[in-house]
Amino acid sequence: MSQLSTAGWLSPTRAWRLIECPASVLPAAGNGPSGGGDQEVNTGTLAHRALERWIRAEGYRAADPKAALAEAADACATELTGGLPASWRVSRARLVARGLSLVDLIGDRTPDQVHSEIELEDEDLRLRGRLDLLLLGDQIVVVDLKTQTLLEEGVPEGVAFQLAVYAHLIQRNYGTLPTRTEVFSLNRGRIVVPLTDESLRSALEALEKARAADSSIATPSSATCLFCDHRLSCEPHWDVAPGWPETDAVEGEIIRVESAATGVSAVHLDTFAGPVWVSGIPSVLVSGAPGERLRLVRIHGGRTGAGDLPEWRWTRRSALAFP
Repeated sequence: MSQLSTAGWLSPTRAWRLIECPASVLPAAGNGPSGGGDQEVNTGTLAHRALERWIRAEGYRAADPKAALAEAADACATELTGGLPASWRVSRARLVARGLSLVDLIGDRTPDQVHSEIELEDEDLRLRGRLDLLLLGDQIVVVDLKTQTLLEEGVPEGVAFQLAVYAHLIQRNYGTLPTRTEVFSLNRGRIVVPLTDESLRSALEALEKARAADSSIATPSSATCLFCDHRLSCEPHWDVAPGWPETDAVEGEIIRVESAATGVSAVHLDTFAGPVWVSGIPSVLVSGAPGERLRLVRIHGGRTGAGDLPEWRWTRRSALAFP
């Protein structure tokens, strides 16, 4: 079996993850560790749903496109069965405020030239991408919505790579490269991402090299590991993650567990850096006894606890495992 076939189908995001860390895109074994809400809708997903609803309803042609976008965002929010993501209020405001810039971009295109969440494939390279906004006509424009805060000039390397993959998929499906590729950033607005033959070739060459690499090799970094399915069981990750300056990972032996009637527990851990507390963990997930080893990821550092012990807090995206 070829290296290409073992890697399977890849989205632009997973293709970038493969380049950054080959081990991060291996199939997850079993049911995975217990977590605290990774399946819940996050801010990014909700913003994408709102934009898609607005596009499909042709809200950009409404008498008040901004109000139509606000209605789409609120309609998507009301459909959630759980609570709203903590950052949704700010992201919604940014989405609505910047939506008018998309009206200008769409212009006088006919409805069948304006596509949202359209999926394109390349069977030869087994690449599959879902484009947030694709505009056809005299020009072909690709727009990728980004809800994370972008602070640098331009865009991160991984984002530029994703747009290069989208451009490749456009070429395979429409016979030509897009005229324009952009990021629609909720905190910065529209950002043009220049695409050249060289940048496209470089992206595909990097992907080909990554597919041929040893898939067991892990190259951990805070960005690559953040939502990796293998993070809790990846030893190279645990060799370095606790020492990251902005780490969100803690590993240690349980000293004691304190449970509250509200259904949450606090765990006192003995880590390599000394004792710490992790609070707010759903009690149903805390099955360990003193002396057992516990790993937690995607937790937030909080205030200093009693006795000046560092304190961490469980979040909706946290996960844990007993290795």
